[in-house]
Amino acid sequence: MKVCVLLLPIALCLTRFSASAQDCSTGFYPIKEGTHFQMTFYDEKGKANNVSDQTIKTSTTTATGVTLTISQNMTNSKGKTFLENSTSTVTCENGVIQMNISDMSMGDVFSKFKGMEVTVKGDGVKIPPSMEVGQQLSDGATEFKVGMSGMTIMTMSFNMTNRKVEAKESKTTPAGTFDCYKISYDMEMKGMGKRSFHVVQWMAKGVGLVRSENYKDNQLNGYIELTKFEK
Repeated sequence: MKVCVLLLPIALCLTRFSASAQDCSTGFYPIKEGTHFQMTFYDEKGKANNVSDQTIKTSTTTATGVTLTISQNMTNSKGKTFLENSTSTVTCENGVIQMNISDMSMGDVFSKFKGMEVTVKGDGVKIPPSMEVGQQLSDGATEFKVGMSGMTIMTMSFNMTNRKVEAKESKTTPAGTFDCYKISYDMEMKGMGKRSFHVVQWMAKGVGLVRSENYKDNQLNGYIELTKFEK
């Protein structure tokens, strides 16, 4: 009887850990080390501006999920690299993915700050392990400080509100065809003036972002699309 009492907390812990790991493996982001995905940024006319190549360098199991280290290279329309071996962290805790807002929808904003120091704070954006049409998702916020030689030059903030799961749809991109959840939200960006967008995104299980469209005054202002996905 004493042995059972001692082992019970361990068994419960292992059960919780196993469930958390399973939730992460079936969530809205890849967690396999070595996974490579490419996002291409287009203007409102469909012209490609920048390309972001991202690779999961490390995938570390934690007590509640997984921590991922992502390496990113960015090139412009002429193939010139302006961001090389930049790293960011994506976490999954109990199935909930958490990342910076810029990693999800505004990744090419750093093309303007080559060689500068960028620090990040804020809760970012959280993506639950499962979704239903009509579901309201939590708001998100990220703040960036851009500086040089330890001096802050600019502070930028991204605030995401009114997030909602609109539909389940199939979406085809150069990377393939994916079963997605369509999500919409409002984005306010401060720092280089104040700008507001309405964003529509499609996300797939085990893949993450497949396509993101930014609208200004009901007009398409640009979009991001998954152009390569390799596990």
